[in-house]
Amino acid sequence: MLTFLLRRALTVFLPTLLGISILIFGLMHAIPGNFVDILIGVGVDITPEQIKAIEASYGLDKPVPVQYLYWLGNVLRGNLGRSLRTGDPVAQEILRRLPITAELTAFALLIALAVAIPLGIIAALRRNATVDVAARVGSLVGVSIPNFLMGTLLILFFSLYLKGLFPTTGFVPLREGLVANLRSLFLPALSLGLAMTASVMRMMRSSLLEELGREYVTVARAKGLAE
Repeated sequence: MLTFLLRRALTVFLPTLLGISILIFGLMHAIPGNFVDILIGVGVDITPEQIKAIEASYGLDKPVPVQYLYWLGNVLRGNLGRSLRTGDPVAQEILRRLPITAELTAFALLIALAVAIPLGIIAALRRNATVDVAARVGSLVGVSIPNFLMGTLLILFFSLYLKGLFPTTGFVPLREGLVANLRSLFLPALSLGLAMTASVMRMMRSSLLEELGREYVTVARAKGLAE
């Protein structure tokens, strides 16, 4: 099994990642814009010599293939560069925000499981009933709506109609109180959780219907065992 996984990683996963990185790197160089303008801001007076010095410091004076190989080598060593906003290493920025991301992901997963599992069971037990049709339509809508659009709709709804119930901006650390922390995470977790709910509910329903159609269930029903 381990050999199979390693073989799949070497023949599928790594080449796919490499291809995606080449594609994105090429697209970033193809889109209009100048890195120096982004770095220092548009409209700032700067001499051509200074521009060349900045480009040389970031390796942008090299050919694009050389730039890619330089970037790939840094990534493999764990050097993801520096943030344009703060100037700190990107890896350090990611590690700094990782606990919040993990907390948000766990909260979103909890919401998804709490809603999807009961709903999937009910939809399977009431197959083709109103609740099943509504659940399937809702799951289709949930899968179709992007997370950023769902988040925007939730912000608008809670800003206009349920003011003060949940904050639409900001984050409260856990050390400042559990309730305040969960309130600040609720809307983004709900936005992520609704998309996961749709997928988990569909899988739960299909899996349960498959089990309910097996022979041992038919025999149990024939013997008078209640649902």
